Amino acid sequence: MEWYQIIMTSIAIAGITAVPFVNNIKESIKIQDDKLDEHTKAFQRYQLHVAENYVTQDALKDHLDRIEKGISELKVMIRAQ
Repeated sequence: MEWYQIIMTSIAIAGITAVPFVNNIKESIKIQDDKLDEHTKAFQRYQLHVAENYVTQDALKDHLDRIEKGISELKVMIRAQ
């Protein structure tokens, strides 16, 4: 065997033995992508939950503050009479 034939044979053997490793890596990447998609969707649901519950509560607090201010103003008006 010539030296280039030995090199080509070595490259062919390395390529054949690398196929299962590459397939395992591809499968691992797919599993991780699926997990990432699940976590992304869960995070989006959490963001929606926060937006629906806490932003609305801030708006409610603003309304209650205005009502309390109005009640305080009424008390001052009643006491002044």
